[in-house]
Amino acid sequence: MMTTPFFTVVLPTYNHAHFLGEAIESVLNQVYTNFELLIIDNYSIDNTDQVIASFSDHRIRALKIHNNGVIAASRNMGIIEAKGEWIAFLDSDDIWYSNKLLEVSKAIQSASDVDVLCHNELFINENSGRKTKHKHGPINSSAYRILLIDGNKLSTSSSVISNKFVKNTNLFFRENKNLITVEDYDFWLFCAKKGAKFYFIDEILGEYRMHSSNASQISEIYYKNLNFLIKDHCFKIQEFTIQKQELYEIVSVRVNLSYIKQLFRKRKYSKFLLETCKLLLFKSQPLFHFTFGS
Repeated sequence: MMTTPFFTVVLPTYNHAHFLGEAIESVLNQVYTNFELLIIDNYSIDNTDQVIASFSDHRIRALKIHNNGVIAASRNMGIIEAKGEWIAFLDSDDIWYSNKLLEVSKAIQSASDVDVLCHNELFINENSGRKTKHKHGPINSSAYRILLIDGNKLSTSSSVISNKFVKNTNLFFRENKNLITVEDYDFWLFCAKKGAKFYFIDEILGEYRMHSSNASQISEIYYKNLNFLIKDHCFKIQEFTIQKQELYEIVSVRVNLSYIKQLFRKRKYSKFLLETCKLLLFKSQPLFHFTFGS
C-alpha cells in the first residue's frame, strides 16, 4: 500500500550534471526518509540523464519540460505533481545536510499554523572558496510589506511550503520572462500577500553555491528584472499604501544601493561611480522619513 509522502522535493535542473549528482545524493542521504523526489529536467543536453539513471530509488520521479528558460515553469510542474503534504525546493547546484528534512519536520510539528519554513544556509563561493554563514528572516505579521520594502529574506533551496496552503490559494510561480532570476522573491511576496505564516529555523541545514553560471549572480538582467518586480508590486499589486510613487522610490533606493555595492565588489569601478552619481543626484531626498498611508 502506497503511503502519502510527507515531503515532495522539487528539484529543477538544466545542464547541471556536474552539480546534480551531489544535489540528488544530499536528498537521498536524508535521515528523514518519508519523501518523494521530483527531478524536473529542461531537456538538458549534457549527461543529466545518465546522472539521474545512476540512482536507483523508488522515491525518485524524473520529469521533462520545455520551460523556455523560465525555471518558474519547472517549479510549477513540481507543485502540480507533488503528492507530499509539504513541498521542499532544491536547486540542482545546491545541497542539503542530512538532517535538513528531520529538523524541518520537527519544526512543523512544534510550530502552530505555519505555512512556510526556511532555514539558514552556508554560502560557498566556488571561485574563491570563501564560505559565509547566511541567516534568513525574520518576518513578523507585516510580512508582505517587510519583504517588499526590505528585500527577500528567504532562499528557495532552504524553504518548504505547505501543499495545502498552495492548493487553497492557487499559488504558483509567475512564468513571466521579466521575472527570470527573481521569480522566487516574487513567489514569497505572493505567499505573504495571501496570508502565509512564516517560520525561520535558526540553523544552517544546507549549502548555496555561488558560481559563474548562477542565474542570480550580478548581471544587468537580474537588476533589470528586479526593478520590474518592485515596480509591478508597488504600483499594481500592493494595497497597504496609496502613495505608490513614494513607495517605489524607497524600494528602488534599496535596489540601487545593492547594485552599487555589487559593482564595487566586482571591481567595476567606472560603472560604480556612474551609478553612485545617479543615485545621489536623483534619489537624495530623505526617503526614509516617508510615512505610509493606511
